[in-house]
Amino acid sequence: MTALDGPYFGKIAVLPTLHEKDSVITPIFQSELGIQVKVASIDTDQFGTFAGEIPRTMSQLDTAIAKARAAIASTGIPLAIASEGTIGPNPLIPIASSDLETMVFVDSEQELVIHESYRSEEITAARKIFRPGDNLDEFLRKADFPAHALIVRTEHALPIPPVKGIRDRAVLVQAIQDLSSDLGSVIVESDLRASFSPSRMRNIAACARLLARRIASLCPQCNTAGWGSVSPVFGLPCADCGSSVDSAVRADQYGCGKCEHRQFFARAATVAEARFCDSCNP
Repeated sequence: MTALDGPYFGKIAVLPTLHEKDSVITPIFQSELGIQVKVASIDTDQFGTFAGEIPRTMSQLDTAIAKARAAIASTGIPLAIASEGTIGPNPLIPIASSDLETMVFVDSEQELVIHESYRSEEITAARKIFRPGDNLDEFLRKADFPAHALIVRTEHALPIPPVKGIRDRAVLVQAIQDLSSDLGSVIVESDLRASFSPSRMRNIAACARLLARRIASLCPQCNTAGWGSVSPVFGLPCADCGSSVDSAVRADQYGCGKCEHRQFFARAATVAEARFCDSCNP
């Protein structure tokens, strides 16, 4: 199916963003779906900030949906795109960081929510405690400064706002001096807002491509947009002892967000390796 054939060709979708996510999302949705993207003037910081002044109170997916619905409510446009990111330890390699981006497309007229997620280890996320006068050189190389901006904030929950979006060394040194005056040290960390983190912006673009392709995929039952993988099906017999290995994926489940139609596609593997079996390898 081409963009010209899609159900949303020529439609307008609003995008709530304070941090220039439209720079990567707009061209993807325009070229792949024929959707025009309009930035909505929404304070997305109300849903949580990376620096922690405002904690995120909902799940990552629910936060993205809330942003989209807020944009729909403020503009009256029934279609919205929104994203939410989480940067933290890689679930498989805890000592490494990863970026999990979730993006949603909400069609309020159909009460339809389509979403995709993308995880990448390609994220610059540095953090270290500094005192005035400490050598910054090694940390700044690791943080890819000034291409990636930095934040300086206090170590404890004090009513002192962080200094964000730092891309100048003199500003960084002054911020460390100013914010450490009471406690002696501060936290210097990557500014993970999209417009200040080129590596995160690339991951947002990758997530947007996945979402656009899912929107272009129509349900074989009701022809609604958003057909795609909803969850894996677990459970394969152990190749050695035959016991069920519940962590092994047996099939992929595809589904529709509108009519609940489901299809199952078996994976190539019919048995699980013994090293994953709790009986063989307790």
